[in-house]
Amino acid sequence: MKIKDLIELLNKEDPEMNIIMSKDGEGNDYSPLAGIGDGLYVADSTWSGTVYNLDEKDEAGENFEKVIVLWPTN
Repeated sequence: MKIKDLIELLNKEDPEMNIIMSKDGEGNDYSPLAGIGDGLYVADSTWSGTVYNLDEKDEAGENFEKVIVLWPTN
């Protein structure tokens, strides 16, 4: 999902609502959104990968993309 898609979805909701994140695709626990950050994402598959800090381009290699990361409380 792109940021513009998330903004479009969120604009339809009450801005006073909290954001709760699922731990995984099966809904095996939930946590409030604590914050956001940016990073470099390297996909391992279509559903998983590794995030590096912006200053870790060498460690990330050549196949990264800059992303926004949503961080849960837990």
